[in-house]
Amino acid sequence: MQHNPFSIIFPPSGYYAPTQTTVILLTPTYTNGLFESLTYSWLYGSSTDRILSQNEKKFISLDGTLFFSYITSDDEDSYACSLSVYSTQSGHYGPFFRLISSTPKLANSTFPPKLDSSQPQIFPEDPKVGDSIYLECFAYANPIPQYKWSRVDGKPLPSSRSHISNYGRVLKIDRVNYGDSGKYKCVATNAFGAAAGEVHVKLRAPPSILQGLHDRLVPTESNVSFECLLSNADSYFSVEWFKDAKPIVPLLLPAEKRKRLHIDHNALHLKLADESDSGVYQCVVSNNVGSSSSSALLTVKDSAPVFPPNAMPRKVFAALGSTVSIPCIFEASPRFHGKWADAGGSRLPQKGRIRDEDGVISIEKVLHEDAGLFFCTAHNKLGKAHAQVQLIVMNKPSIKTNYLDEETVNMSCEVELTCENSAECPEALFEWKINDRPAKEYPSLKSKVHEKKSGHKGRHVKQKVDLEVPKSLAGKRQIGRFACSSLYGGSSELVTKPQLPSPIALTVEKMEEEGKQKKKFRLKWRLPPQHRDTRDHSPKVEGYLVELRTRKNRKWRAAERQFVGNMEKDSITVENLLPNTEYQFRVRSVESAAIGEPSMPSDWVKTAPGAPSETIDNLKWRSLDSQTLLVEWQPIEQGQESSGDNLRYRVSWSEASVGRNATDEMKSLNHDDDFENHLDSDHSQAILKLNTTEGCRMVVLAVRPVNDQGNGTVSTDTVAFLNSRGELKKVSLHNVKPINASHVNISWNWDTTSDCDTKHAVQITCLDLTGSEISATVASDRTFWMLGGLEAETAYDCDLKAIDHHGNFGPTSKKFRIHTKQHPPEQVPLIGKLMMKQMKDSYTTILEWTAIELQKPNRTENGCGYKIFIYISETATEAIELDMPVQRLSDRRNPSARLDGLKLMYMYTIKVAGYNPGGIGPISDPRSIRLGAPGSMDYTSGSSALSVTILVLVSSFLNLFI
Repeated sequence: MQHNPFSIIFPPSGYYAPTQTTVILLTPTYTNGLFESLTYSWLYGSSTDRILSQNEKKFISLDGTLFFSYITSDDEDSYACSLSVYSTQSGHYGPFFRLISSTPKLANSTFPPKLDSSQPQIFPEDPKVGDSIYLECFAYANPIPQYKWSRVDGKPLPSSRSHISNYGRVLKIDRVNYGDSGKYKCVATNAFGAAAGEVHVKLRAPPSILQGLHDRLVPTESNVSFECLLSNADSYFSVEWFKDAKPIVPLLLPAEKRKRLHIDHNALHLKLADESDSGVYQCVVSNNVGSSSSSALLTVKDSAPVFPPNAMPRKVFAALGSTVSIPCIFEASPRFHGKWADAGGSRLPQKGRIRDEDGVISIEKVLHEDAGLFFCTAHNKLGKAHAQVQLIVMNKPSIKTNYLDEETVNMSCEVELTCENSAECPEALFEWKINDRPAKEYPSLKSKVHEKKSGHKGRHVKQKVDLEVPKSLAGKRQIGRFACSSLYGGSSELVTKPQLPSPIALTVEKMEEEGKQKKKFRLKWRLPPQHRDTRDHSPKVEGYLVELRTRKNRKWRAAERQFVGNMEKDSITVENLLPNTEYQFRVRSVESAAIGEPSMPSDWVKTAPGAPSETIDNLKWRSLDSQTLLVEWQPIEQGQESSGDNLRYRVSWSEASVGRNATDEMKSLNHDDDFENHLDSDHSQAILKLNTTEGCRMVVLAVRPVNDQGNGTVSTDTVAFLNSRGELKKVSLHNVKPINASHVNISWNWDTTSDCDTKHAVQITCLDLTGSEISATVASDRTFWMLGGLEAETAYDCDLKAIDHHGNFGPTSKKFRIHTKQHPPEQVPLIGKLMMKQMKDSYTTILEWTAIELQKPNRTENGCGYKIFIYISETATEAIELDMPVQRLSDRRNPSARLDGLKLMYMYTIKVAGYNPGGIGPISDPRSIRLGAPGSMDYTSGSSALSVTILVLVSSFLNLFI
């Protein structure tokens, strides 16, 4: 039999559906890839207190669509969609319509799975790196199909970040990365066949530059290449090149330069460079998500060789028999290798024991007769320079290591050097190694260097360093072999006591407890054979430490006391573990002051299912009418470690009347209803219809999770209130404060004399003197609001009143008056000068702009002036904002400022705007400058006439951005 499922949106009140079909009742919208804060549920039976449960046959998509795997006569009912908005604590539901099966004779027909035309699908549709995504899959079938998710490329799903829920129909992946991109496959199967579909996960992210540009110094007539090395994961990106912040467009370059410059996507090649090619080069890589950039300074010039100060050592010490290498370090453009010569002026050969290897002198197996002067000569077409180095040959030092404190494993190392003159003896340059690893890999170690001590006839110098090992490290015997050495040769070693032996052959056995659901495990192990050498001082094992981890949390941790039971010589009992959870164990040997290395991990073992172990959180309520409560809570996460089968929820409540007198006696009627037929693990709300009497009622609510293995822990009680008279709380003004010309802050207080009166929201209403109204409705959980859209320099009479979700208003508060502030400045400043100026011992940046009218002449000048916005680079979106009050201006008709702290070779973009108590006026057009670039300098001598200096603010703020 061939089946053709179809869909209907907004069906009429009487809708006939074939038996094997789906009904799509509503498809809500979402904005910018982010779902609105809506909760979708479906009502049935023409009743607002009956919520349709999801099960293996019924499925509600994340976009609110309701699906049926197949339709039978039992599904003939009235349906309506219900929406809950968390941000306003409100809810609505649509009109009910009736679903009628047109082919009741086919109710028991079977057919293979067939995927809906929209399935599988992804939410959000256009995900970015770092988002959590949901993949949905739904198929029509009778019997109900089983669902299986996999990757088309064969890679496994991320075990720690992926979760399958809703009877296998939903796959959630948290914090997606590039590795999660690709095609995912959903297969639905039953006894009559299978259907499969694929969905492609494409992730968006800004392009990344793996290796950026770096500064270059090259001689003239050389070839230069810049390349921005991009990530292979980036696609659909464009690359732009800039020089000195200006786009490089080959077609606009002079013909001579166009021949020398070639751009190959993310690489720029320059042939036969000359000094005019010097500057800052930048590549900008962008896609539809964002951009990345990298820049470098190219300097093209020729210069004679020069040896920078302290680049070459005057003296080099070498131990007898060691190998010495001394490079010839100089600056030159163009650059050639330096040449080494001995004290007699003879050039060193390129081979042999003493040789010159491309500007590096190498001496193997140093002898005493090798001591003396060596000369390095560097030259190019512009000149020549020389440097000399004296080689001093010493005998190998003697080294001794000793325990300072054997209990804490503190060490000392003493090196004795023999020199012709002890005053010129070099530092020994100690190096510690622990178990052949450098001491710097143990950050908790501390060393202390003692002063030099001269020995026999001033020729022997002793140097000593102590190594302090903390008790926490020494006690655990994580270190065993210490070695101390000097740069000039020689070493000495000490070995500490051996470590505790690690248990081996760890096994896990299940221990059944008759008549109980929980499981016990017995861990068994043995110790390795001990050395029989009588000199071995192996510590004695006094006990064992059990560590465990779960499949979901792979971090090892010590087993808590409640998990560890009876311990014998080579075994221990582990109990009270979480139900339906996979565990892995390992064991460590323990003595009084040390813990040994862990054993190899055991095999994975799984505990039996049990009652839910999690407690319901975030229990909320709101009244739908005077007798109906909507109860909402955060559902338990369904994953690999759910406690047991068929998770559901049970809602309990007690109802009591509340008198206006606090001493009135309370009477209650307890209710405990199991919602297992109406709620499943993916629902988080229930509607309670209460037979309240006249007046105020108090309802104590609680929810507990339930499964086939038992009942979980009851949530903390939450108190709700109902009022048959529908009275609304009184609200009164607390404070009002004008912010600017169009906004004021308003705060209020709720009446606290009655907990029973409702407070769904508060409405703010303001009228100006002409009768024009501005209002805002604010959720009841807030007690303040910034009201905008007001006219400048205008008086408003305002009041507050509570409002419920039916549109009924409570009593109006006492009226209050607000006055908005003056108009912001209306004129736009124009930047006239922006340039770098050379001072006596430094430089600064001068900014000048045109004066504008900041406020009316009859007003005081307090609170008005100019704002300067500084952007680092032309593409920056965040500005450093600086205030310039008019009181600080030396000439208000020609305003200016001096900007100190800006860094050389950085591109800055400047804007200016006026401000007064009413706000900021229009912002000027931007002006950009690269400090230090040609055309940015003013070499006028003398001190600046400007008296306004913005110094500390610019320097401190720029350090945050650079």
